[in-house]
Amino acid sequence: SVLGIAVMKGYLSVDDPVGKYLAELDEAHSRVTVRQLLTHTQGTHLNLSREFQVAFNPNRVQEFNSLAFDHEPGTWFAYSQTGAAVLNAVVQRAVGRDFQAFAQDELFTPLGIERDNYFWMRDAAGWTEGYAQLHMRPIDAARFGQFWLEGMGWRGRQFVDPAFAADAVTGTEANPGFGYQFWLNHAPRWVTAGLPQRQEERRPMIASAPQDMAFSFGWR
Repeated sequence: SVLGIAVMKGYLSVDDPVGKYLAELDEAHSRVTVRQLLTHTQGTHLNLSREFQVAFNPNRVQEFNSLAFDHEPGTWFAYSQTGAAVLNAVVQRAVGRDFQAFAQDELFTPLGIERDNYFWMRDAAGWTEGYAQLHMRPIDAARFGQFWLEGMGWRGRQFVDPAFAADAVTGTEANPGFGYQFWLNHAPRWVTAGLPQRQEERRPMIASAPQDMAFSFGWR
């Protein structure tokens, strides 16, 4: 959502290569696009032992730069906690401000979420984690639910381009059941996060839920 706001304000595009903002990346990793990171199709190897170093990971951007490519970017879905943090790093560089400060001013405050009512973990280099580790009150989490129900809008104000909001709940060929960090219940097939083993399913993710449901889920 924060990235969508940055796109709406003209700071970046989903088709930008991440190297445009992260000059420390090598040539191959620089060519990965924002969209590929959003859809977990960047093609990098899933290093489970380092991926799950969740308490004070040394540096998610450096970690991304160290990962080998198992597939051509854009062709293969592979869940990545590191990739989600790289997206936050891209936003931080694009807007020229600390990611959490930008998120507070542009999204949290308008939604009525006060800065003292949540904690968002960073890695040891100061990059904000992206896959999880945003600890907040249930009432504030519910505000995000309403925000997403309103197409990434709030009380008549549109925070994100409607095209971006629609793309966020549209799957890819690599994984029809996954959009921009959202799982999609309507997909005819979907690829699991691959923990501990990658699987492809041909059934609703949650059979008892509406088919048009889009949702985020994961650890904490």
